[in-house]
Amino acid sequence: MSRLASLSMLLICLLAIPSFGQQQTDVFGDDTYDLYAEAFDLNDSRNYLEAYRQILLADKSVCDALSKAGLEASGLSDDSFVYPYWAVKKSKAEIAYMLGIHSDMEAVSRELHTALDRKVWQESSESSAIVEGLWADLLKIDGDRFYLTEQFEQAESALNMSLDKAQFAGNEDFVWKVRGDLAQLFYKQAELSPNTELKNALYRKALAQIDSILAGPLFSDDGSHMQMVSRAEKMDVLSWHAICLARLGLYSDALAEIKSVLTFFKSSGDQRLYAEALRKKAKILMLQYDSTGYYNPEAAKCYKQYLALSRKFIDQNFVHMSESEREQYWMAEQSFVTDCYRLEDKEPALLYDVALYSKAVLLQMGRTFKDDMSERQRKAALASIRVTWQQVRNCLPDTACAVEFIVYDKKGETHIGALVLSKQSSSPTFVEIAKKGDITDFNITSNSTVADVLQNSLNAGMIDKLYVNAELSSLIWPTTLSDAIGSARDVYFAPDGIFHQLAIEYLLPERLQDKNFYRLTTTRILNEPKRQLSKDSMLLCGAVNYNSSVEDSGTDNDALAYSLLAKDKVYWRSLPSSAVEIDSVRTVRHAYSQDHVLCADSVTEQALQNLLAKHRIVLFSTHGNFADVNTVGTDIHPATTDRQLSQSCLILSGANKSLGDSNFDASQHDGILSARELSKMDLSNVDLTILSACMSGLGYITPDGVYGLQRGLKSAGVRAIVATLWNVDDDAASRMVIYLNKNLEAGMSLHQAFMEARQTLQNEKIINRRYGMRRIKSFDNPFYYNAFILIDGI
Repeated sequence: MSRLASLSMLLICLLAIPSFGQQQTDVFGDDTYDLYAEAFDLNDSRNYLEAYRQILLADKSVCDALSKAGLEASGLSDDSFVYPYWAVKKSKAEIAYMLGIHSDMEAVSRELHTALDRKVWQESSESSAIVEGLWADLLKIDGDRFYLTEQFEQAESALNMSLDKAQFAGNEDFVWKVRGDLAQLFYKQAELSPNTELKNALYRKALAQIDSILAGPLFSDDGSHMQMVSRAEKMDVLSWHAICLARLGLYSDALAEIKSVLTFFKSSGDQRLYAEALRKKAKILMLQYDSTGYYNPEAAKCYKQYLALSRKFIDQNFVHMSESEREQYWMAEQSFVTDCYRLEDKEPALLYDVALYSKAVLLQMGRTFKDDMSERQRKAALASIRVTWQQVRNCLPDTACAVEFIVYDKKGETHIGALVLSKQSSSPTFVEIAKKGDITDFNITSNSTVADVLQNSLNAGMIDKLYVNAELSSLIWPTTLSDAIGSARDVYFAPDGIFHQLAIEYLLPERLQDKNFYRLTTTRILNEPKRQLSKDSMLLCGAVNYNSSVEDSGTDNDALAYSLLAKDKVYWRSLPSSAVEIDSVRTVRHAYSQDHVLCADSVTEQALQNLLAKHRIVLFSTHGNFADVNTVGTDIHPATTDRQLSQSCLILSGANKSLGDSNFDASQHDGILSARELSKMDLSNVDLTILSACMSGLGYITPDGVYGLQRGLKSAGVRAIVATLWNVDDDAASRMVIYLNKNLEAGMSLHQAFMEARQTLQNEKIINRRYGMRRIKSFDNPFYYNAFILIDGI
């Protein structure tokens, strides 16, 4: 949508005020207006993270100005109330919506409700229209925040009231937005509903809203409307319409509409939108296949064309795009990945290529490309997106196989499959594993399922039961998959979906227990140049003082990561075993003079930025944090992923101080090192990062993998990672890390050193003495020794 369209309501309100144009220099300074303008432009260009940082500063400037003037918002003059006060608050809510931060939206809503209720307007004939317009704004904010928290009834009510108040001339673009939100609301409810009749009723309601958009004055073909939308925007809305028709089983009508969309975008020369239309046509054909059993090979043809066009687009544009632009581009198309997996055994070679491609693209999201890159350097940087299954096959040893797990939708249910490849394969083999629900709902006990155990990582007893369940092992690794693996001695597997949360390499049926399993981010790395693990230098970070008051003057902070933790009032306690762990590892490595230790007050973001890239091995012995969310994308309105890498963090010196300061400037370093901040570093020199921290292997599970510390580190170029899947025991974590380093010093390979350390921990017994009592502590339960995973340890 054009910038003019998105500003229309604000301009209508401003122009209606007789005093518009009189700048409130006695209340708001130029900095407030400048910060808002910058945030608006960033939001308009979909650079949401930077927009969020700027709007926080603009919001603080507004609050400071009001405080200095001794005013409440309702005491502002009409023009200052609408602009900049209302404009800043509204933009803050809109940007928070795109980032999924419903808590910010709720805070803005409370503030605006209070201000608007108390505001007394100047006597004028236009004031009632102004108030109606502002209420429409506020109700849309409420509807959108209710949508994020899946309070669908409240969301529908708020959006309908917003629509009622917005029905005045010149405001058609706002009406379009609200109807689009209502269509998205109904569509998502339909996706979640298990009831076919209700599902279809909701799809019809979504379709009705899109019909209203297409029938509105902005979409008139007579050209009479001053702000008529572009033809491309109309075609985009028409493609939503086609998807809804297909959801209702009207496949002929849907295909006829998408054909006209394809014809338009092909003739317009816009390959990106043409590719999106191809994906939607394939989606319609696959929905028809699910419903009728009739498979049209045209679907696979569309997906292959999409893949070719998408590779070309990324090759030409990624190095010139901002991080948010890359993420918006890919997540707007993320349905392609899971949609085409529905082809299953009909096109396993295509599916394998898509799996390799999608993971390669996602690791480029947060990367920083130099402006002066040559064509050759650019091609080399993006070489990973062109790797094919044949190249992976050619790199496999004769005694090995590769397994790419995939997650996809089939007839309204999420399924898990596997693509298996060996040196002798003429094509990958597709194996259907199970429905996701068969695994998440699997009963570990009569009262607890796998999903219950994963949501409560403090329940050691339930984790122990999960990892000794033979029936669950056979469900994850069925006989069909074992047969496809065959006689391979080494199995290189890349997990997907819930398998990111489970150490499936330890959940093996008896028939697979004599094989070596290697967990990879993607089997594509088998095609990368091999490099021996170098032990020349290690950076050890631990015994952190979370209450440190030492200043870290850096100003490139992840403000979103700070805001997500600050709102929860998190407080971090010291880790008793961390100092022992650091000292013990240093003792093991006493011969390495280039090792560097950061502890207590010195484990700062600035110190890490200066030192991380200079060491081959990095050890973090500290708290880890992962804030889980359930936001998902749909065909109509894909979710942004801008916030996901800000949700997984390592906690550093001074974190408690910054989180406890309500006036903290979130642009400053805060003692919270997020996966996003890691992803922006160049850590291609680092061979191994050991995350001796709770939940360091977790992250936001999306159709495209896991967004967490491991993705941040891999995006930065780290070769291998040791991470944890739940809240690990402090003693167990310390001993595991010590044993791993001892084994490396003994000359073992990384994979062997890790597996031997895990075995040693399993057999370990220690004696604790406290208050004169002697107690033997054992680590022979899966809760202790299965918490750790090795990623890309080849």
